[in-house]
Amino acid sequence: VIVGFMNIDKMIKDAKEKEMLIALSETDQMTSLLNRVSGEKKVTEHLKNGDGGFLILLDVDHFKSINDTFGHGVGDQVIIQVAKCLKSTFREHDIVFRLGGDEFSAYAADVTTKKIANQIISRFIEKLEKIVIQELGDRTITASIGATIIPSGTPVNFAEKYKLVDEGVYESKKIEGSHVTFKD
Repeated sequence: VIVGFMNIDKMIKDAKEKEMLIALSETDQMTSLLNRVSGEKKVTEHLKNGDGGFLILLDVDHFKSINDTFGHGVGDQVIIQVAKCLKSTFREHDIVFRLGGDEFSAYAADVTTKKIANQIISRFIEKLEKIVIQELGDRTITASIGATIIPSGTPVNFAEKYKLVDEGVYESKKIEGSHVTFKD
């Protein structure tokens, strides 16, 4: 009986360790968001199933200048704060992930109207404007955002949608301050 309990305890401990290792492998260590590989994989699954939704890609404006002027420690603070803004803007079941550097993405499977998508983006931008990092003084953090609404019912390719929202990011960069460009 004692050996049986010891085996059960070991199995439980092993399962918890495996779960922890999987979580670590899927997580960006700096931001605690999903990393690129796991985020893209989860979004790809939704899109292959024909789940519609709202997909964004964003990058922090003038991030290189922040690193060059204030140092990488301040740049890291910016990344962490932007991640917190995204995490608190999107819902727990949405997919929010860091692509790398100052690039992030998010996918909300059941947001299928531009009106609701704009409300989400507005909330995010409001939160960005409230970021206070002492070393930056009165400099505000802004982001260039590309977005698309994906209709439900038809499977779509993640790479194609990623390319589309990436084009939106580059169009948004032409406008000073946080801006979103929707692409169809």
